[in-house]
Amino acid sequence: MNEFLSPVQKGSVDDAIITIRKTRDEFLTSLLTDPGLASFIEHHYDTIYLSPVRTEFLKRDIKELRNAALDLVHYSPLIKDLKEERVTDIKDHRLIVDEVKALYEKYRY
Repeated sequence: MNEFLSPVQKGSVDDAIITIRKTRDEFLTSLLTDPGLASFIEHHYDTIYLSPVRTEFLKRDIKELRNAALDLVHYSPLIKDLKEERVTDIKDHRLIVDEVKALYEKYRY
């Protein structure tokens, strides 16, 4: 099992934030490969094509997102759920996926 997906201590906001950050960064890094990005696009949008230029712009934005600070307001529901041990596996959590979907929507058409 992925070391980033281990449950956090109940009541530990810092551990929840670290877990989210590491999991999100790992997910974003996987999207920087052509197969990873193509798989994501196919799964969420039923298409595999994005022009090479748009793909490079999307990858640039994904890198910037990976290097950016975690948006604590965006992730507050997940932080709360982790803190209260309502979830332990956050790899495909909708809040993480939604950040990438927002980036993809800029280049979709």
